[in-house]
Amino acid sequence: MSDKLTKTNNNLPAQRHEDEKRPVFSPAVDIYETGKDIMITADMPGVEQSALEITFNDDILTVCGEQSESVPEGFKLLHSGAKTGVFKRSFNILSDINAEKISAKMTNGVLSIVLPKSEKAQPRKIEVSTD
Repeated sequence: MSDKLTKTNNNLPAQRHEDEKRPVFSPAVDIYETGKDIMITADMPGVEQSALEITFNDDILTVCGEQSESVPEGFKLLHSGAKTGVFKRSFNILSDINAEKISAKMTNGVLSIVLPKSEKAQPRKIEVSTD
């Protein structure tokens, strides 16, 4: 798999989001592969589906999600030990991907992205004939 996918921005330093107030975190990911698909799972706790952005452009898959900073109604925040911010990570995809069929699903704070390989990138068995 290492020849099909390389990671970039995997250990982001203490960067700031465009609004200059929110830190940027690199989500922990697992990457899986079959003959037909590549699947990436990313831990993104506290990120709502509406706050996710996934793009695939020029063989680069970018995942960005912003955690909400909610305070229960009627309360004020006295102390915050949990840091919130923006999750962002990009990957160079070195395999032919069918971009039209990329799918994503968020379940319990874990984002799963399935990148189907194009027909030409899928392994195939070649029959040998005799003369």
